[in-house]
Amino acid sequence: MLKTAIVCLTQHWRIEDHPLLIDAGQLDRLLLVFPYDNPLIPDFPIEIRRKGSFRLKFIGECLRNFDHSLQSFNQQIWVASGTTIDVMSRLLREIPGSVAWLSDEPTWEKQLDCQHLTNLFGRIRIHTLDAGSMFQPESEVLNPTNCPEVFTSFRKSVEAQLQPKIPVQAPKALPPMPDNIPEGLFCWFEIPELNPQNTLLTESKSTFPWKGGETEAHKRLSYYFFESKSALQYKETRNGLLGSDFSTRFSPFLAHGALSPSIILKKLKEFESMEGANASTYWIYFELLWREYFRVIARKHGPALFYQKGIQNKNLELCHDALVFLQWCNGESGHPFIDACMTELKHTGWLSNRGRQVVASYLVHYKRIDWRWGAWWFEHLLIDYDPASNWGNWQYVAGIGQDPRGTRVFNPDRQAAMYDPDGRYQSLWLKNKR
Repeated sequence: MLKTAIVCLTQHWRIEDHPLLIDAGQLDRLLLVFPYDNPLIPDFPIEIRRKGSFRLKFIGECLRNFDHSLQSFNQQIWVASGTTIDVMSRLLREIPGSVAWLSDEPTWEKQLDCQHLTNLFGRIRIHTLDAGSMFQPESEVLNPTNCPEVFTSFRKSVEAQLQPKIPVQAPKALPPMPDNIPEGLFCWFEIPELNPQNTLLTESKSTFPWKGGETEAHKRLSYYFFESKSALQYKETRNGLLGSDFSTRFSPFLAHGALSPSIILKKLKEFESMEGANASTYWIYFELLWREYFRVIARKHGPALFYQKGIQNKNLELCHDALVFLQWCNGESGHPFIDACMTELKHTGWLSNRGRQVVASYLVHYKRIDWRWGAWWFEHLLIDYDPASNWGNWQYVAGIGQDPRGTRVFNPDRQAAMYDPDGRYQSLWLKNKR
């Protein structure tokens, strides 16, 4: 009997440095599937879905690009409506001799999916591989049991003991698809909300033209490192608010797996060999370590990442005033810097790291609103939504996460004076709000 590999791709839409493609590609047949569902956010003041229009557009562009790349392998990506468990269970039952591959993602929901499928079908038919880390997952430092709670301790342990993974080469060939594709699988463009050409999508007012896909990710890598050479000033510019090059803009590609951290690090090392290393180039690696840290913390604490009391199990005096929260969401809080940030987020699906910290602090510490509402709103809107980083950062700001210094309160007046002294950022987005 021919063996068929069914690869579940809820992200990691790329050809290069893709261990699932390499591993699953050893079987006789290959079926690449994206289980698509978009449930409502639970217990939320308004009825919205977890994936908003900007993120859906970016996902659609990633799928289009991935599908185009797969054509040279006589392959394609199929979309199936439903949860990962529902879709993969059905395919494993309907396709004789099938075996599943899933990416070993760190968050509680993804871990439950893998465990549930393993319980149903056994480890012989369910395989998991880490496609999102820049280190070997079996490294002792990354073991959730031993992982330090504090980032600085984590960073020092990693830098002393670990070497980043070398990206795996792109496959030279892939197996053909199975002869009988089960009914109910679609080409990605048959689901309207995933079609980047969908006219119902919100028009972005962003000054940076976001476009998803592995091709665009490599264009950005090449531009940022080797054309603009902006990496040489990253540490000085990373708190910027206006322009396209004050930050790397790699995060949406990382979040959806159109780019792996190992590829970024490889390009960074190439750049340093040509231009020299400095504090700014190190800081790009430093930011990748933060991402890695949040992934390990998410794996370590499981569902506590989403609990109101956080991983510290700490009580906060929070309220659930829907009006105050929605004013914050819509850029109508009455504070010009907060409103400018929230307007940019609402109209583009993007906000700088500095802006994210300030608006999160304002919601939790000035308005006393449940931090989880803010985290859900970010999940709905952000193009670069990454569960471990998003929920970990919100806990960090709320003072219930890993920060040994405790509560982080950012004074929005002082932040505006420091990072928008001439008011250009506020003027731009408050004007766009009208």
